[in-house]
Amino acid sequence: MELTDLLYKKDDGIAYITINRPENFNSFRLQTFDELLMIIDDLDNDNTIGVVVIQGAGNKAFCSGVDVETLKGMSEFPEHVIRKFTKKAIQMVNGLLLLDKPTIAAVKGYSIGFGHELHMLCDLTIAADNAIFGQVGPKVASVPMVGGTQILPLLVGMKKAKEILFLCKQYTAKQALEMGLVNAV
Repeated sequence: MELTDLLYKKDDGIAYITINRPENFNSFRLQTFDELLMIIDDLDNDNTIGVVVIQGAGNKAFCSGVDVETLKGMSEFPEHVIRKFTKKAIQMVNGLLLLDKPTIAAVKGYSIGFGHELHMLCDLTIAADNAIFGQVGPKVASVPMVGGTQILPLLVGMKKAKEILFLCKQYTAKQALEMGLVNAV
């Protein structure tokens, strides 16, 4: 399996997935989704792995969401391209949620938009002191499509979830811990 956007390492029963696009704040593009789907498939078939850690390269971002460069002109893309992008995101969500191994998000820096949803899909989230969490949907004419509206209220309650989704504020690691969005700082 040849990877360009992700690093994938197995060591002593632990799988490490690193989003390796620090120059783009570890944002996702179609290639990143494809690679993560291949890794999830590999993990599904590897009984030697007991836990999966997902992290971002560098200290600036866990994942800043979807690469906006890939979205430029998206409204002009044929409908099948938009469906393909959405389908990959949904496959990734299902793959992570159905994975029979616990997943841990190790968050340093920004966990924004899709990156925020990605950490919520994990079973546990451990945040560094410099972690920043939040959504950007209304700011970029988008919606949280991979769990923000479903999982977030379960973690922080309905009122706080609506605040996070509607107002697009950013929250520190300490604030995220206090509201139940992360397990530890």
